[in-house]
Amino acid sequence: MPLTNLFKNCSYYWGFAAFVSYFVNHPNYTSPPADRAVVLFGLAMLCQLCNARAHLLLANLRPPGKATGYAIPRGFPFDLGFLGGLTCANYTFEIYGWVLFALATKTVAGFLFIAAGAAQMAIWAKAKHARLRKTFDGQEGRERYPKRYIMLPPFF
Repeated sequence: MPLTNLFKNCSYYWGFAAFVSYFVNHPNYTSPPADRAVVLFGLAMLCQLCNARAHLLLANLRPPGKATGYAIPRGFPFDLGFLGGLTCANYTFEIYGWVLFALATKTVAGFLFIAAGAAQMAIWAKAKHARLRKTFDGQEGRERYPKRYIMLPPFF
């Protein structure tokens, strides 16, 4: 990750963490029913585990000792059965997890957090999808990239 992205990512996460926590800890904050919050937080954690699995699969795509080269990610969560496949499963599950977090905290700040993050991830995902389709074009012995959603099936 370029150093500039590190500062951008830290500013995004820490800035929105302060923004959300201000409202969640405000004396006038009305928390949602505890049962609903626990279920939503649990589902959000499940999404983050799927996100972690996607990152582990992506990290292990290249053979040991090779710093370059691409491979088509396969298996759950990149292949979703009846929904087809996903190019950016990590972004999909991160977004779904944070949507559940926003619902659990019942804050506008939470929804602004995920809107900003999802917009940036959509830009990255579209570029990655285009790069993989170009790389895996099915010509000269290369594998053809499977038909997949970019992220957030069935919407994108």
